[in-house]
Amino acid sequence: MQAPDATAPPAGPHPSLHRTVHRKLFANRRTSPHETLCAADATAMDDIDLRRITRAEALDQGLTDRQLAQLIRTGQLHRVRPGEFALPAEWNAVERHRQHRELVLRTAERVTAPQVYSHHAAAALWNMRIRRDWPRRVDVLVERAHGGRSSGRLRRRALGFDGREIVELDGLLVTSPAQTVIDLARELSFVDGVVIADSALGTAFGRAALTTHSELIARLSDARTRRGTDRARAVIAEADGRAESPPETESRIAAVMLGFPRPEPQREFATRVGIRRVDLWWAELGHAGECDGRAKYRDPNYLKGRDPVDVFRREKERDRALLALPDVRGITHWDPADLHPLGRFYDILRGAGLPANMPRPTAATLDHTQSLLFRTAAARLAR
Repeated sequence: MQAPDATAPPAGPHPSLHRTVHRKLFANRRTSPHETLCAADATAMDDIDLRRITRAEALDQGLTDRQLAQLIRTGQLHRVRPGEFALPAEWNAVERHRQHRELVLRTAERVTAPQVYSHHAAAALWNMRIRRDWPRRVDVLVERAHGGRSSGRLRRRALGFDGREIVELDGLLVTSPAQTVIDLARELSFVDGVVIADSALGTAFGRAALTTHSELIARLSDARTRRGTDRARAVIAEADGRAESPPETESRIAAVMLGFPRPEPQREFATRVGIRRVDLWWAELGHAGECDGRAKYRDPNYLKGRDPVDVFRREKERDRALLALPDVRGITHWDPADLHPLGRFYDILRGAGLPANMPRPTAATLDHTQSLLFRTAAARLAR
């Protein structure tokens, strides 16, 4: 089959070129060995059905670099990394931390010398979650004397190896879970640090915790520099492995920052339809909070073949079962988007009748309360 001419205007998807991608590039693709990697207790990559094609394979099938560039420009092909591509629909269905893990693994296949993967790269390999976007480069540790010059897909961290706990994971050298949390907590914001710590400590969905509070404290004690240690200490004090997702962690921290009573995460209730858990629970108020997100009605990873209407109906049945309990007097739902700006989240909780010891937040009051939470958390750990 003759490949289509790449000189056509790139104003929109090219049907014939789209068919060429499927027929030429993704027919009878075999799974890469790295697709079956299972980092810690993470889900293996081979359940994603993510097919890839390299530039060399594409050229061998008759496509040109100009045609590949047009496919990427018109959204018919996604560049996983230089010289490697996937179908956008399949790539976008992969969770963000698994996308970054894939980037790390494919980069590891191509580097000429062994690397020590750290920070975000290590977090992805250990199947940890973060709150914000993952970086486009792969974090690796190098000796201090080498400097931190980055190139290509590697972001070199000239922090040295002394005092850092490095282990082997599926043939790769990587910082341990506790070391990874401390490294990120020392440089990320306080809330972002708690999100990564919650994820590492978490036992949600039957998985084993990657680390413990005592291991985090030990790693922090072994730190060779002081930069960021106070923030990391506050992160450890505030971390709670019962949280199941970054938005849930952020909601818990935000509620405290805004002056609401501290909620308990993942409280279980025995209802007439079985054991049910709520994301946040204010026991003294008899109020439950759920950070749901509209993704539960749209995301194929969440739906798992279920009808969105059925998911909505089950949620309402669950709420009715909880409200039938004498201890549960109210349930409030919010979307992760409602956490930005925090004034919107404040209004939602106040509208639900929850008391706050602070007025509606401003930038100045938020800075003050985050600083106060930071200091009290660090003091709590010191005790």
